[in-house]
This record gives sequence, structure tokens and C-alpha cells, in this order.
Amino acid sequence: MIENNGEIIKQVRRRTKLQPFMLPDDLRNQIEITETPAMITQFTGRINGLIDDNIMRKLKVTALTTWLVNNGLLCVEIINDKKRKKPTKSGEKKGISSEERVGRYGDYLAVLYSESAQRHIVDNLGQIKAISNGKAIEQ
Repeated sequence: MIENNGEIIKQVRRRTKLQPFMLPDDLRNQIEITETPAMITQFTGRINGLIDDNIMRKLKVTALTTWLVNNGLLCVEIINDKKRKKPTKSGEKKGISSEERVGRYGDYLAVLYSESAQRHIVDNLGQIKAISNGKAIEQ
């Protein structure tokens, strides 16, 4: 304000166009895969922690879950008028499990990804990346 003689000037933040999400093999090898099952937001956060989000879009959690649904590892159910994802029998064989939890806003179904499920996701990041970048057909 001092520099503008007391006048308030709205600053327009210019946002450069971000590059599509991509993860080179050297960074893919750095993804932390844990023995303790992780929720998908935690796992996606580990992946996104490896990129520079000032120049690149983040991998979307919805891209991961869409890919899992498309490949028969998760299914969508309507519970209390809300869509909820849960593992299918195939998903359970890959190491995806679920458990009821109580959170701040009530009960919910936590979907957990074992070490083998996390590895399966990393092995298929190419297909998941295409969904995240809007280049694949989401079913």
C-alpha cells in the first residue's frame, strides 16, 4: 500500500500452465511402499511428494480409484445416498482391504492398500497417469 500511495491494488496471480503429471523411472523407484497398509490419499501423497508441483500437475486420487474400479479391484456402492468404494474379491486378492472406522463426521469405510497393492499401483502408473491427465476414457 505504501508503494501505491495508499491505494489497494488487487494482485493478479499469473499461473503458468502446468505440465501433465509424469514420473520418470528414477523417481518411480523412489516411491515409498510400506509394509503397513496405507489409505489411498496417503499413498498418492507419497507419489506427489516426488514431483515439483509448481511446474507439474499432481496425480489425482480419483485417477487411482477410477483405474481400480475400471480394472475390477474396487466397486462402487450407494450407502446412505453416497457413493462409496470398496474392494472386490479380485481387489482383496491383490491386497486391498477395508475396515469400519469412526471419524469426526461419523462412521466410514476405510479402504487400505497393502504392500502388494501399493506395488501393483506403481506397476500400472502409466495407465493411471493417462486417466489423471485426462487422456484415457473413464468408465
